[in-house]
Amino acid sequence: MTSVRDICIEALNELQYFPAHETPAAADVETARVRLNRMLRGWKADGVDVGLTVDLELADDFPMGAEHEEGVIALLAKRVAPAFNIMASQETQARALDGWQRILATYVVTPDASFDKALTRLPSRRWPYSVPSSETS
Repeated sequence: MTSVRDICIEALNELQYFPAHETPAAADVETARVRLNRMLRGWKADGVDVGLTVDLELADDFPMGAEHEEGVIALLAKRVAPAFNIMASQETQARALDGWQRILATYVVTPDASFDKALTRLPSRRWPYSVPSSETS
């Protein structure tokens, strides 16, 4: 299972902040973790509740499904880039948008619509046309 540390390191790697064969500094990974928690709290404020009640620590398992890892990495890279005076590439920004759309599709559930009978029983649907006589009163 992927850890929060892995997500943070991959987000920094996405920005090409450090060479691929090196490990980022602990302070940089911590900065990414703080930004990840802020991002997730922001989503909750926007109505996208991914079910977190406490802040994530670096050793924690990534709480969302594996299908969201790429999107969260790109979104986090985009969010953490200004802290390191880096601009996320267009490819990263496109992956972030795709990931956000997948997250919305998974975590935002629209309620079923219900309509008042006054709106659904228009004159063309009243007795004796197409509405059974049991519904005409």
